[in-house]
Amino acid sequence: MEKKTPNGKALLPVFVFLILYIGSGIYFEYISPIEGKMGFYVVSTVVAFMAAHAVALVQNRSLSFDEKIKICAKTNRQSP
Repeated sequence: MEKKTPNGKALLPVFVFLILYIGSGIYFEYISPIEGKMGFYVVSTVVAFMAAHAVALVQNRSLSFDEKIKICAKTNRQSP
């Protein structure tokens, strides 16, 4: 079994999500508020998640797009 070394680049999608979600929330709450709306509800979490997911799909260039989709769709359920 080959030993995998940790790589900090794997956390890039998490940082993209946090920067987009928290950054837009702070921007729309304090810097440029929209009348009648709370800042963290202006941009949906789904938008930030999809951007982070796109970054994750682009990261590993050694796998094909189909292989990446299979890995994303794979479940880790244990049989009863």
